[in-house]
Amino acid sequence: GFGYWPGAVEPTPWATAYATHLLIEASEAGFPVAPERIDAALSWLDSDVEGSGKAPTPGAAAEEAYLYYVLAYGKHPKKARIGALLRALPDRADLDGALREARYLLMAALYLSGDRRYEADLKRPDLSPIEMDRSHGWTFYSDLRFRGLALSVFTDLFGRDPAAEPLADLVARQVARSESRYYTTQELAWALSGLGRRVEVGAVDFDPPVLKVDGRIVPPSREDPRTKERSWAVARASEAKSVVLEIPRIEGGRLWLVQSSEGVRRDEPFTYGGQGLRISRRYLDEDGEPLDLGAGLSLGDAVQVELRITNRTRDRLENLALVDRLPAGFEIENPRLGRGMAADWIDPETLWSTEHMNLRDDRLEVFGALEPGETRTVIYTVRATAAGRFTLPPASAEAMYDPALWARVKGRQIEIAGPWDDYL
Repeated sequence: GFGYWPGAVEPTPWATAYATHLLIEASEAGFPVAPERIDAALSWLDSDVEGSGKAPTPGAAAEEAYLYYVLAYGKHPKKARIGALLRALPDRADLDGALREARYLLMAALYLSGDRRYEADLKRPDLSPIEMDRSHGWTFYSDLRFRGLALSVFTDLFGRDPAAEPLADLVARQVARSESRYYTTQELAWALSGLGRRVEVGAVDFDPPVLKVDGRIVPPSREDPRTKERSWAVARASEAKSVVLEIPRIEGGRLWLVQSSEGVRRDEPFTYGGQGLRISRRYLDEDGEPLDLGAGLSLGDAVQVELRITNRTRDRLENLALVDRLPAGFEIENPRLGRGMAADWIDPETLWSTEHMNLRDDRLEVFGALEPGETRTVIYTVRATAAGRFTLPPASAEAMYDPALWARVKGRQIEIAGPWDDYL
């Protein structure tokens, strides 16, 4: 099986189903994937669902539907259990979104198992308006994810059947409403996967494309001689007067251009405060007393950073990410390397029992869950390793699968004095 976090020692059912699904699709698309790896993952998933022992309830259907769909997709169907879960779902039109998603996936799993009794229902996907309805649990449900996943599944079962065109239009309009940062990775992955499956087959033949930036030909960073596909990476493209892609000849269909941009906008304003979450940040000395950063630090000083995060909602929130970025003059004292201050003033009862932590050169990333109204603390040590004036970036937190829940606190300017400053 597959774990959720890097270095995980125990597989998780949902992560295993998701990774296995994509490995099967990659193999079918011609990418080199070891068949024994797929077989091992399917076998683990098979044994996990067999040993779950859960009664067939609506809650179990919501948790397990995707697992049974992937097993059926990988030719390991469990028809009896799928049927029992379908019968456990209330037979009414006003089911909540997670149960509607479960019903669709279970019907699709039966279809893949050779049972076609729900074919007509599968060809009538949910076309109601997409709501910003998101789950904070380990199924990563949202209404947009459901529609994108349903579109992807529909196309797997029935190809480019025109019955799915209204659903494709619905998903496309929803994705186009906002920038990608307002959507979760699950929403974007399945929405784009579903829409991508609807795209017609590309051109039969075409001349290799040529990219010109301000009239100058830019060589591709990658090209595939078999398909004539090319990729370019253009630094500071937004500053160019013209960026033109020329394709002299296209025969037998269309070509599709995928364009992405990344970078930092100049003078981009930060929004501070939060919605659903609250964080604070303090800098303390080795005795736990607040430091006055306005008075400056000295090269070599060790500083305790205290971050507090609060869940201000009435729900348990999973998959929270707390990120504290560092100025260039700070370096994290990594306890994993045998460094770091073990302060006796820290109350262990207040510390956040996190699920995963990344210690990087420029930031600390902490991931975990909070109960309704719960406040927890993260404390780590940094050392002043370079003298000068630096910008301390903001600290932020968010629910990774619900960007509407967030918090951010301001940064500031700090000064680190070197031992030579007294002589200047």
